[in-house]
Amino acid sequence: MRRVWAVIRREFVERLRSRWFWISAVLGPLFFGAMIFLPLLFTGSGGIKRIVVIDGTTTRFGARVADSLDRGSTFAVVARVPPRAGPGGGSIDHHDPLDAAGAGE
Repeated sequence: MRRVWAVIRREFVERLRSRWFWISAVLGPLFFGAMIFLPLLFTGSGGIKRIVVIDGTTTRFGARVADSLDRGSTFAVVARVPPRAGPGGGSIDHHDPLDAAGAGE
């Protein structure tokens, strides 16, 4: 067992003497840290986001979502359009934009 420990110690000391060991010991954590923090920096600098909330419910769920988003600093509610009455008396017009373009046929 003493020989095994002598071989392990010698191999470890040889690795410590290597220049590439020290380069990888310093640059490895820096590289992995950059892989974590750089995407966070890029996604956080987007400014105000624009989304569209389409409320197709009768419970005004979309209005509550828009109010919740407007309270934060990331999103801004630009305009609100009241729902229009559809052909069946409902609050949504079920118009398919593909049919209007002729692609739905």
